[in-house]
Amino acid sequence: MPAYQTTPFKPTPKVLVVGRPSYLWGSYNDRVPPTALIVTAVAAASNVATVYVKVKEGNIPVVSGFAAPTITIVGTTSNSGDFNVTEKTISSVSIDTVTGVGTIAFALTTSDLSKTADGGQAISEQPEVPEALANGASIAVAAPMASSAGANGRTLTAQVSFPSIPTTCTGVTLQGSNVDRDSEYQDIGTAIASVATGTVTGGNAVFQNQAYRFYRFKIAGVAGGTSPSILATLEL
Repeated sequence: MPAYQTTPFKPTPKVLVVGRPSYLWGSYNDRVPPTALIVTAVAAASNVATVYVKVKEGNIPVVSGFAAPTITIVGTTSNSGDFNVTEKTISSVSIDTVTGVGTIAFALTTSDLSKTADGGQAISEQPEVPEALANGASIAVAAPMASSAGANGRTLTAQVSFPSIPTTCTGVTLQGSNVDRDSEYQDIGTAIASVATGTVTGGNAVFQNQAYRFYRFKIAGVAGGTSPSILATLEL
């Protein structure tokens, strides 16, 4: 997601939907189903596994930027079943777009093995895609207003994580405003998450009786780390 924009030409904030997390930093495509694959052979060298697969259903997994799809495998027998893994991060994909046949590689501590016929099934789920971590405010979201004045208080659940952790982050704070204008936003409560010397504190928070019309996250004091990244969601 782009950072908060102060221009009046910015897009209209999206509306929070009850029971569905909205990504203010990062994204997740929940309209694309997991990819189902058939495993036909396996190999390993220098603790990197290569599985030979055919796509049975869904899109070919893509490793790009901050996106990190995972793979879960069941049913193989080579190397005493070491290739049966759960949510291993995929490092590379080479699958023909026409035939759906190719290979997927991922880190795996196991004995070296030349290509060996095997059988199994695999699932690659759509990944959450974090974005680069930087000081400033996220995009804003709008909260639906109740029909009666006495029922506007809401409970908001915020979740923040750092897939790639910075050395320091003073804090990620939820802000609210009745007008979607940068100068009008006010902090709500204390920081949801912070980082000190590479250690994350917090990450989840519940805010009750909130009646602002617009919400956003703001982050401060970011420093260090290797390509630090963030995911942040807000849910009614």
